[in-house]
Amino acid sequence: VMTNGRFRSVKHRVLAGDSVKSRVSMIYFGGPPLSEKITPLPSILEEGEVSLYKEFTWSEYKNAAGGDKVG
Repeated sequence: VMTNGRFRSVKHRVLAGDSVKSRVSMIYFGGPPLSEKITPLPSILEEGEVSLYKEFTWSEYKNAAGGDKVG
């Protein structure tokens, strides 16, 4: 979202032990305040370019991603 789709996450596969269940993992190196709005960085957007994504808060993201329930 912050790059407005210019940079995409690397696809990867992880095998966890002998489990045949699928799993979802995500990593982040730090989190903003829960009320922080996540939008494309102003320096990324070219003049007249609009966001490809609906604005959301970090709390909304964490809840939607199934992480620790917050807020």
